[in-house]
Amino acid sequence: VSEGCGTHPSFGFASDGVARFCRKHRPYQSVDLKARKCQYIWGCSKRPSFGQVSDGIARYCMQHKLLQHINVLSRKCAHGPCMRQPCFGDSKDRVVRFCKAHRRPSDVDLVHPRCRAQGGCDRVPTFGPPHESPTACFRHKLPVHVPSQLYPKYAA
Repeated sequence: VSEGCGTHPSFGFASDGVARFCRKHRPYQSVDLKARKCQYIWGCSKRPSFGQVSDGIARYCMQHKLLQHINVLSRKCAHGPCMRQPCFGDSKDRVVRFCKAHRRPSDVDLVHPRCRAQGGCDRVPTFGPPHESPTACFRHKLPVHVPSQLYPKYAA
């Protein structure tokens, strides 16, 4: 445990199974010993997000989920049986409630970033400086901007 760090340890070495480090102060070789792991039969160290609708328990990661499994950790659209993740909501309370198909006329996209052009722009940015997150749409890009597809790590 690091001096002066009050965070509960979650990381340690797989060989002894004892959590001794927080995420910030963990050694490179350490692994997360506290978080639940994917239950894939041949072993997987990823965190699960998918499971049965009936029990709502996350048991599998995206790679090892079965066809009937759904993402049980993420918020769902507030429109009845819709299982999509919401992106839209009221701009005043900033709470996402609906997917694109079920959004209300007054709802706005609260998840995806917007072009930062002066005067406002509702488009999603796809251009920006090399090796940086996109900040402008096609219409408002600058000559030095490049498409975010060239640098997928920095894409929005």
